[in-house]
Amino acid sequence: PLDLDGEDVQGVMLEKVILETGAIVFEAYNQSNTDLYVVLGIEGVYHPEKGDFFAEETVNNNELFQKDFDISDYHIDLRGPNQDTLNMLSYYVALIIHPNEPDEVTIFPEDSVALNAYFKNVVSYYSRGYFGKNSFTEGPEIYPIDFLNDFAVQNISFEEAEINFTIENTYGLEVNFRIEDLKAINTNKEDTVTLESIMIDSALFVDRAHEIVEESGEIEIKSGSFDFTDSNFPDLFAIQPNQMSYTMSADVNIRGDSTNYDNFFYIDRPVRVLMKARVDGGIRFDSLFQSDRLLWQASEVNLREVKEGLLKLYFNNAFPFDFNMNLYLENTDSTVIDTLIYQQFIDSGFIGDDGFVESLKKTVVEIPLDDDLKEQFKNGQYVYYEIYINSANSEGVNIHAENYLSFQVIGDFIYLFEQN
Repeated sequence: PLDLDGEDVQGVMLEKVILETGAIVFEAYNQSNTDLYVVLGIEGVYHPEKGDFFAEETVNNNELFQKDFDISDYHIDLRGPNQDTLNMLSYYVALIIHPNEPDEVTIFPEDSVALNAYFKNVVSYYSRGYFGKNSFTEGPEIYPIDFLNDFAVQNISFEEAEINFTIENTYGLEVNFRIEDLKAINTNKEDTVTLESIMIDSALFVDRAHEIVEESGEIEIKSGSFDFTDSNFPDLFAIQPNQMSYTMSADVNIRGDSTNYDNFFYIDRPVRVLMKARVDGGIRFDSLFQSDRLLWQASEVNLREVKEGLLKLYFNNAFPFDFNMNLYLENTDSTVIDTLIYQQFIDSGFIGDDGFVESLKKTVVEIPLDDDLKEQFKNGQYVYYEIYINSANSEGVNIHAENYLSFQVIGDFIYLFEQN
């Protein structure tokens, strides 16, 4: 029987395990007067392609032998030889006089062979059974936040924000989750804000997931949504954190139902905690994309032979926001010599049902090239822009690191050619 109580978990009864990685260590100490052929087999430990685990090694007399056998991707059936128990492995060992021995071998009472086999560095990809009523704690863990890096902002605030945490349970056991501590951290400003809410350290129950087909990875996920609106959560984002620190605990199998041994987990399907903010009052960004000045690259363009043309501004918006933009042409003294666009509306990206941007939205602005603009082309040294959020989508949106806004300035000119 497996001693799982010694692994700091109680009442665990396993039927099946599929290993991601691991090894079986086989040791033998031959204290006899002859070389031996040692065989070890473990029933229920098998590979779908390689078959049952089986080791056979030569151990010379008075030799201490040790070898690791890789059992990554092996399956372990723990129901015993009659498939009627749990946590059980059966093995067999054979000690055979080595066929290369030239003479008869005499075995003396003092001869002995010591054998030992054990698992090492085992990581389970999949487990099924009953995992007992146990409690686990994770944290404090640091989780980086990078989506705010795309916003060069001085302040950010939520107004009338509805904050919900959604916990997606991918494990086959019901769980009371507890968020014991959650902190927003801005390492650049050395600022930290701790979440304050009556929901902190409260039992957040999520029912167990179900396997559609055993060992297939197809599962029916269960989720629970929990309202954290009555909290200081807006204060956490007001410091523009680049890290979150959390400590979370879980009480599993709170019903204690071991009838069907249908607890399970997959290592690549972890529990997910999602935060969603519905902002009916709007999100306010102060000095979004702080105004910036770029080198104007068109001052050397020769426009004398241009008969007519357009200056085209191409905007690709993959943010879930509309924008207003001002774009100015400046001389070497950073004095505005022409306003190319002012309060130009740039439409948001296409937002899907999940609140994320499905695809970018293109906006094209055409500026006729008149004589005055031709002159400013030569005098321009910098292009200076200001861009601000124009609206927040009242249906609720999600911002992530792949959102972006880009624009290009392209000349579409018709040249006049004269032939003498």
